[in-house]
Amino acid sequence: MTSDKSTATSAMPRRSTRLMVIVSITIFAAGALCGGAYRCLTKEPWLTVHRQEDFEFGGAKLRRSVTTESIGVPFLQPETTTLEYRGRIIYKAQRGFQEITPIAQDIHTDGDTISWHDGELKFRLTVEKIPPTTK
Repeated sequence: MTSDKSTATSAMPRRSTRLMVIVSITIFAAGALCGGAYRCLTKEPWLTVHRQEDFEFGGAKLRRSVTTESIGVPFLQPETTTLEYRGRIIYKAQRGFQEITPIAQDIHTDGDTISWHDGELKFRLTVEKIPPTTK
């Protein structure tokens, strides 16, 4: 009879220990998920630069950047290609999810003309300086 009581009392702490471990893991997982979601939703927009390439054009740099931009939850964000000249964005296109286009490629500069294509469209841009006006 005494052996039956000792078996019953020793099984009780094992069950409560298992229950405490399960509850602890559940609370930890819920806290981690809630904390991660809060951080993603309240943080500033971010920009990750993957590649940059500079081209000489008109005495200044024409810069091609391949970036990932995100606001909020950064889940499956496609890349964005940007062409920038003298602080002005002259081309910006975001790829579709798992798509290979559009991405600016085959960039050529000749005199006052920039040409490129993005896999879907072909572009040719002529840049001319405007002479300053006097008043």
